[in-house]
Amino acid sequence: MSILLIFASPQPHGALAKLCAHFTAGAQASGQTVEHFDVGSQPIPPLQTDATGALVAPPARLTTLQAKIAAAQTVVLATPVYLFEMDAQLKAVIDQLAARTPQLPDQKTGILLATSPEREFTYLKSEIKACFDHFGWRFGGQMLAAQVPDTPSADLRFYPAVATALGQSCH
Repeated sequence: MSILLIFASPQPHGALAKLCAHFTAGAQASGQTVEHFDVGSQPIPPLQTDATGALVAPPARLTTLQAKIAAAQTVVLATPVYLFEMDAQLKAVIDQLAARTPQLPDQKTGILLATSPEREFTYLKSEIKACFDHFGWRFGGQMLAAQVPDTPSADLRFYPAVATALGQSCH
């Protein structure tokens, strides 16, 4: 199985990156291939229109990402939570994909990995469910790491084991 992990944190060495590494190790241990696509430190720009109101041509990285999504069987969205929602980097990706590809290839599984310094994930879960529904993907699981800020020194507690197990469950 081919897994595409879309990493949206601006902290390349933060808590989310460490948990994504555990997810990847778990998936690879169960025979899966995992490719990471970084939109956190290399963001895709938000939607833009020209003077006529038409969408500006997609950036080359978006075209590359669309092809990687089409080739993957599972897509993992990895985001820190800011003000109860996905970060701006992931939101730009979702907006670009939704505007340009109303229905991404079916038979995909979507997984959510998220960190938050808070305990509240209600809005994020609702957003992600709407995205998965919009794209026609089935829900394949989630890891919601509460009270874990997306910093390199964050206490990850038991979440590395949860991330590894979620990666191992991808079949």
